[in-house]
Amino acid sequence: MRTLRGQLNDYALPIFNMNGSSASSIAEEYLAALHAVKAAREAVAVTTCHGRDFQMQEPAVFTQAQCERTIALTHLDAVLDHIDAWLGHALDHS
Repeated sequence: MRTLRGQLNDYALPIFNMNGSSASSIAEEYLAALHAVKAAREAVAVTTCHGRDFQMQEPAVFTQAQCERTIALTHLDAVLDHIDAWLGHALDHS
């Protein structure tokens, strides 16, 4: 399955039916989540992580901080991929 962000991933996605949630309600919820997580990712991406703030420590500490930041952004990207899969699936069935 290709998500809105263009990646190929397999996700457990619902089969919409009369006894469950509607595709349009799922789409609405995931669209709201998409906007919120995108805003969070953008906010984290512009936060400061600069070597000058680590100058009184070993260089490895700044390297670790950069790696931790990259990992956090990668996790947010994974959440966006999940949201995109659900949103795209719901929109396909709306």
